[in-house]
Amino acid sequence: MIDAAAILPDALLERFRERAARYDAENSFFHEDLQELKDAGYLRAFVPVELGGLGGGQ
Repeated sequence: MIDAAAILPDALLERFRERAARYDAENSFFHEDLQELKDAGYLRAFVPVELGGLGGGQ
């Protein structure tokens, strides 16, 4: 079982909210948010453990 709060803590989500308006206004890609998601392990959340993920889909 994946602990969503550990991967997506409130502080991380708040940073996303703070940057969202800028991304919209500039019509830009969310590079900073994507990097933070990667660093937090979110992109591996539903990848099977045997493939290096966290196994959230199992």
